[in-house]
Amino acid sequence: MLLIVGANGLLGRHAGNYFMEAGRSVISVSHGEPADFQLDLRFPVEGDFLKEKIPARVKAALICSAVTSLDECFLHKEETRRFNVTHTIALLQWLIRHHVLPIFCSSDQVFAGEKGGYREDDERTPASEYGRQKKAVEDFLEAQDRPYLILRLSKLYSLDDDDTSPIGQMLTTLSQGKIVRGAYDQAICPTLVDDLPRAIAWLLDYGATGAFHLAALRRYTRHELALQVADSIGREAQVEQCSIRDIAFAEPRTLDNTLVTEKFLARSGFRFRELAETLPTILANRKMIEGAKT
Repeated sequence: MLLIVGANGLLGRHAGNYFMEAGRSVISVSHGEPADFQLDLRFPVEGDFLKEKIPARVKAALICSAVTSLDECFLHKEETRRFNVTHTIALLQWLIRHHVLPIFCSSDQVFAGEKGGYREDDERTPASEYGRQKKAVEDFLEAQDRPYLILRLSKLYSLDDDDTSPIGQMLTTLSQGKIVRGAYDQAICPTLVDDLPRAIAWLLDYGATGAFHLAALRRYTRHELALQVADSIGREAQVEQCSIRDIAFAEPRTLDNTLVTEKFLARSGFRFRELAETLPTILANRKMIEGAKT
């Protein structure tokens, strides 16, 4: 049985749907409805409450509840650290004591973001507060003498018509006839969220432990990504090139946190879907086929 903490978030929703459709038992946990029970990591974790709510047959727990906004973590360090570090570690401690395998969703932000192409055992020197918070939890898990999984993820997007990823935001802006600014000097690997539950299932089925990078192979600059998205609906003229330094953020952004996924791919034979494959479905779901290039 799998416990999903953060079951109403992007990854949590898709993971819950995937595992339930595959006939696996799932307990969904979130700070709000719908969920099998509520757990709000803004507040301290009570062991007695967890013992009452989590049955002994739970063998693994996917922890994907977090404050993920880089600027929010930078502007509200204490509050977000309580959520992302202090209370998350308290939950992990309880799970480990009760022999539940923790599957912690981390981020490419644990790396410096200067060169890209990061492997699992590369030095972690995060430049962002969010990355430092994720690294703190990774450090806790790595110090344990029990099995764990750390999943370092890249930018996620979905096929949903209300997707708020960079791809979804670009399509919304373009459809409104507005300009999309794309940075030529920041790189990302947009990854379809639907692929991650299948990857997690493989890791569980084969008893994998340790850290794994899960991300699509194709590396895009933000400008290249904007051009591909705009080209799919014939709106390339609405894309404007800029530097990531030209965009006002509370915390400066890194340039290249892209991940090497060879460790996982070599073991599993898995293939992450690329944007060129998924864009037609995204456009169909958004009813943007008319006027799109074929």
